[in-house]
Amino acid sequence: MRSTLHNDLSRMDVFDVQDRNLLPRVLGALDDDQIALVRNVEPEHADRIVLNVATHLGLAESLEIQAALAGVLGHRHQVGKHFMTVNPRSEYQFIPPHSEGGTFTALKLAAFLCHANTTDGGATALMNVNPESEKWEGMRELLMRGKMRGGALSPRDAWLAKVRYKLMMPGGEPKADDVILKEYESDIRDLTLLDVLAPLERTYCEIQRRELHSLWDSVGRIECGIGREFEELLRKHDLLREPRVRSDIQLDYDAQSRVWDSGSSLTELFRSMVIVNLSPGDLLVQNNLTWAHGVSNWTPGSGVRDVAAAFA
Repeated sequence: MRSTLHNDLSRMDVFDVQDRNLLPRVLGALDDDQIALVRNVEPEHADRIVLNVATHLGLAESLEIQAALAGVLGHRHQVGKHFMTVNPRSEYQFIPPHSEGGTFTALKLAAFLCHANTTDGGATALMNVNPESEKWEGMRELLMRGKMRGGALSPRDAWLAKVRYKLMMPGGEPKADDVILKEYESDIRDLTLLDVLAPLERTYCEIQRRELHSLWDSVGRIECGIGREFEELLRKHDLLREPRVRSDIQLDYDAQSRVWDSGSSLTELFRSMVIVNLSPGDLLVQNNLTWAHGVSNWTPGSGVRDVAAAFA
């Protein structure tokens, strides 16, 4: 196994919700590229904390939009005002590390609120990006491109392309260094869609005041080695739960979608890791650009894990 990341709890600052200086301390943790963990948080208070942090960072509008989209797109459901459910998973499925979204949405802030966690697993693994690693240059991102037939799109169709497909047309045409995976028709007249593997671009991080690479979900889910390596990492830390007969239930980390191999390892992409078992009332706040999040699995029927997420 290539990964030698250790659980470094010094990268997590812990606060109580009653701390009178809570907001500046959470903001200070983010500025220092630390994870902020706030204890004893009620759901209503979690909404206020996340909104205050987002407002200070100029992300309040993005927070509102992401919460609203959860219900509109249908893959998540709103929980309270700013939080949403996490994606459902199958038995024995773990979630490899990723930062929420992609370069199009460029989400800057992530927060996770634990309502319940009585399983024999479900540990949250947080990994801090190594911005100096040259291995990021070999990473690819799964993106959608578009080709227009017969001239420019109408203003209405251009707006639909942006909302439905995250495409800015013109400007979203295939690039010379894209690897085209699939080409198919859209439901917008005169617009053809393409799934491509594009070189990963840097994103400007206002918190760190620099451009850096992030392991977006659109990057992590296509990288061949990350799912398998994360499985090995969980096993090393005694966090992996497996069926008695492995062939009966395949450990599910979406292996079929992994179509790119940069040859990079977790230790080359990340410089440290924090593993935490969230308890009810725990609120994690992190820089979504510099910290990727993953979750270990649990034995089916061993308990309930209920964690809500907010992004901006």
